[in-house]
Amino acid sequence: MTQDFSKYSRTYDKVLNDSLGVARGLDKDFFDLVKVSYIERMYGKNSAPLRILDYGCGGGSITALMAGLYGDAQVDGYDVSEEMIAANRAKYSSLRNLSFIRSLEAADHYDLVTVTNVIHHVDQTKRESALQRIRSVMGSSARACFFEHNPVNPFTRWIVNRCEFDVGVRLVWPRN
Repeated sequence: MTQDFSKYSRTYDKVLNDSLGVARGLDKDFFDLVKVSYIERMYGKNSAPLRILDYGCGGGSITALMAGLYGDAQVDGYDVSEEMIAANRAKYSSLRNLSFIRSLEAADHYDLVTVTNVIHHVDQTKRESALQRIRSVMGSSARACFFEHNPVNPFTRWIVNRCEFDVGVRLVWPRN
């Protein structure tokens, strides 16, 4: 990872909202709901996943939304930051089908893995191994859903340039 997200465990949502320009009517909750709605359309309700992994879960909001949407599934939010995991565990303790974890076991087999705005934080020389790690915890018929910032969009670049934990990142271009 390029940044240490531990120091954002209490301010993650605020930093994102400040970067998005909440005064313009945009907030992270809106974008979270758009992403989870896409996942629901992709997966549907009839073939709901039994085990879901939100890889690089950050502040845990998308993880929690998926736990609410797929109430019969076990949803795990994985992050490398102990502080983020602890904050998420406290914030979302009422969701019984939701766990926040700091390690992935090779024996874990998920039906759905989401990776939301994570890859641009992974050093380019380590991206392939991160993708291999994600694949190693997917079941044979699992699906993966990746969301990344669109580097072609000038508004996206404006947001990323304003976000303090995006300092020094290299956005992922479609060809990559």
